[in-house]
Amino acid sequence: MAPDLEHRFGGPWTDEKLQVVSKYLGFYTEALKNQFWDLVYIDAFAGTGSREFDDEDGATQSSEGSAILAMQIETPFDEYVFIERDPEKASELARKLQEKPGLNVTVIVGDANEKLLKFLKKWDKLKKRGVIFLDPFAMSVEWSTLQAIANTESMDLWFLVPFNAICRTLPREGNAPDSWREKLIRVLGEDPRPHLYEKQVQTSLFQDELEFALDDEREIRRGGTRSIGLYLINRLKDLFHGWVGQEVIVLRNSRNSPMFLLVFCVANPSPKAVALAKKALKGILKKHREGGGDVQGFGN
Repeated sequence: MAPDLEHRFGGPWTDEKLQVVSKYLGFYTEALKNQFWDLVYIDAFAGTGSREFDDEDGATQSSEGSAILAMQIETPFDEYVFIERDPEKASELARKLQEKPGLNVTVIVGDANEKLLKFLKKWDKLKKRGVIFLDPFAMSVEWSTLQAIANTESMDLWFLVPFNAICRTLPREGNAPDSWREKLIRVLGEDPRPHLYEKQVQTSLFQDELEFALDDEREIRRGGTRSIGLYLINRLKDLFHGWVGQEVIVLRNSRNSPMFLLVFCVANPSPKAVALAKKALKGILKKHREGGGDVQGFGN
């Protein structure tokens, strides 16, 4: 494989997210293995199936990615679907997957949003149940894609929300460029600024001291970055009518800055499905906390 082909990415958060998702996949297939549904796993940003990174000593290391780990669970899915935009990376992933025969695997080359919408149009919720993992590059998951997942009413979603990237487009003070607003609308389904910002109020020197004048040119975001996190979770709660976990795993970089929120959503409104998902998440979060992981609540 060409040296520049292998996925080189991630930080201290990468292993955390992979461990969490892998634990849930193992729980999910074991819990549903005797049901009549076909179980499907979708990784929409699959990469090459592994990644390279520098360890603390600066040496290059390699580890298995989400696609390979998903195929190593004890009770496999009936179908695996991997989507990768880069043709060369998709080809490398397909080569690695050949080393794991006996599983029903499809590798799709193309944009994750476009290919997911096409795939989910044929989804039969009476015959299938599934888990989808969205681990995007920056703010590349569009709201229409999340809507399509929610509309299946039979999928669970692990979504690595690019929290840091979203926060950067919502500065504490000042108006954002139009291009930022347009991007936020594609990602969040609406302009979040009316929900997060307020006009600055200034005392006029030429009016009674009890009267105020609005500065129409300046807006201030209400609250800190936590207010953005709460807004994001509430947006997902509006979309997924099954359940959205309000306790969220916060993944930080080496400087302890929050980079991502790993959010769990259930599209299936069935009380049994929700209860099973809640049970699984409770156990996963408990172990994550015990291992020193950061879990924060984003309830109202």
